[in-house]
Amino acid sequence: MLVNYEYTFNNYKKIRNHYGRWECICPKCGAYSSMHRHGTYYRNVVKWKEGKLMETGGEILRLRCRYCHTTNSVLTSDIIPYSSYSRTAVWGLLSICSPPDGTISGAEKKTGISHQTICRFRRKFALSWKVSMPISANAYASSVSLPK
Repeated sequence: MLVNYEYTFNNYKKIRNHYGRWECICPKCGAYSSMHRHGTYYRNVVKWKEGKLMETGGEILRLRCRYCHTTNSVLTSDIIPYSSYSRTAVWGLLSICSPPDGTISGAEKKTGISHQTICRFRRKFALSWKVSMPISANAYASSVSLPK
């Protein structure tokens, strides 16, 4: 997967509508600027907006390497790879169930998200209950940017 840190899912249309050259390194073979458009796929993303979870969706761009023929999705900084929840949704859930005011049971009742899912986010993203901690980037992702 390729991650573009300059954009969010809200302005993903700029990425999807780019038909020019892609300045990036293939995560598999390491070839520079070898990627070209290779279609799209539809993906649902759960976002946090005004204290509520909202599900939205859109097309995600795929790029293909000319040398090793692997395909990679172009994701933005707020999309968590292999998850339908965005980073804002995870932080929103963790913020309403963080001590001293919130509990996991209260967050479960307020949002309808299962206790197991909230606990999984807590273990995966909020080490020591520090909600303000940034989520580290995926170690297997390469960075991609649109030419200026």
